[in-house]
Amino acid sequence: MSLLSGQKCLILLQLFVPVLLQAQNHEFGATGGVTYYLGDLNPITLFKKPYPAFGVLYKRNLDYHFSLKFHALYGKVGADDLKSRNGYQHTRNLRFTSPILEAAAALEFNFFAFEPGNRKRFFITPFLFFGAGAFYMNPQVVHNMLVVDLKALGTEGQNIPEFRRPYRAVQPMFPFGLGLKYNPLKGITLTAEWGMRLTLTDYLDDVSTVYVDPALLSQYSGKLAVELADRSRLVFVDNTGRQRGFRYTKDWYSYAGLHITFRIANPRSDCWRYRHKYRFPRIFRKKTTTF
Repeated sequence: MSLLSGQKCLILLQLFVPVLLQAQNHEFGATGGVTYYLGDLNPITLFKKPYPAFGVLYKRNLDYHFSLKFHALYGKVGADDLKSRNGYQHTRNLRFTSPILEAAAALEFNFFAFEPGNRKRFFITPFLFFGAGAFYMNPQVVHNMLVVDLKALGTEGQNIPEFRRPYRAVQPMFPFGLGLKYNPLKGITLTAEWGMRLTLTDYLDDVSTVYVDPALLSQYSGKLAVELADRSRLVFVDNTGRQRGFRYTKDWYSYAGLHITFRIANPRSDCWRYRHKYRFPRIFRKKTTTF
């Protein structure tokens, strides 16, 4: 690196580091709520068969209206055809549960100006969010009092050579939703949030395409795979090639819950903890003209 380049880098650091230090407005917290699933075994019903979920989160507040959120969440989803009012689902008679472990980043937009932890002004707002992340899944079923991992069985022929690719346990997802933020106490923010997760897989429930020839499935995956792939009550009918799932629609899951976050700020910054009048940093300031 030349001396001139080094001097330029030093000047840039001197300009931007103080700004970044003053704008370090961080929140750390925890979240708890429920997760549920929408897919082949539950096409439309919201909050059907919810499971407890919990996680941790970090927020970087950019200004009154925008913030970045990073979170990790653990939950569970599941569904049962026999709990449906649909006759076809009763006949199909499939069920599953799957743990969900997700990590994501999202951008939040506050409709009203909002200062986290400030009780005197800007203390409540609705908001929208959208982001991207990844999640881990492992569809399972209880069979003869044992928990069986469905992915390993290849119930739709994934273990048959050159037939269908096995699906991955880690998948991308895109969270989006809405919520409400409120400051009940100084330095504390409570958030109610409901968000959907758009996934790119149709195998969260291990159901997607058609029934596979049971003889071929037994050869490559074993008798247990045959038993769990076709639990239809039409025991005397060969379902090979018939519809098992809806492969042109992807599976979704959702999280609804409450966050509690605590404001942690740089003691050298212009913060409500250290000055009587707190001025929240803005990334979009109006330029003033002096005469």
